Amino acid sequence: QDKSVIAKCYGRWFDRLITRLGIQTPDGKSLATLVAAEMTNGGSAMVDLVGYGSSAYDQLKDSGLTIVGINGGSTSEAHDRGGQMSFANKRTEVYWKFREALDPAYGLDIRLPIDEELKSDLSAIHWELVGGRIRVEPKEKTKERIGRSPDKGDAVVYAWAMAQQESVSNIEVAEHQQYEIFDS
Repeated sequence: QDKSVIAKCYGRWFDRLITRLGIQTPDGKSLATLVAAEMTNGGSAMVDLVGYGSSAYDQLKDSGLTIVGINGGSTSEAHDRGGQMSFANKRTEVYWKFREALDPAYGLDIRLPIDEELKSDLSAIHWELVGGRIRVEPKEKTKERIGRSPDKGDAVVYAWAMAQQESVSNIEVAEHQQYEIFDS
């Protein structure tokens, strides 16, 4: 079963990932409770709007906390660093932008937690060019190939996307993958 993962990003540094088995967060209410408990020092949370995340988002948005929803299958208007290629969807955009940020030539010196599953998740994502647009493979294909959901990788790339979008110092991302397909 998929996991719920919270990735906390402080500038270019990621704290250890907070992971709960899906059985520990079986619904949106329990996921919202987990997110709220981790936001005691403020900050912002980006919540995946697919699966239980949509219910968690609905509960959190009225809580007074700063909550942003993301749907990986939604349209992206962004381009790669060189401005040459566009993205098939938001999930592709956030993964590609994080890939660019990790490039040593770019010089961001991102500090990830030591976590073998995270390293596996980030390196497992395949991509292709489709109609002149970059597209990461559907999450279901990644799950089939590696035998599990890349929940830790998703949480980290969403946290990075939030950090870049919001320019705040304390970013928290709730990521729970319990859905049929992530891209459209």
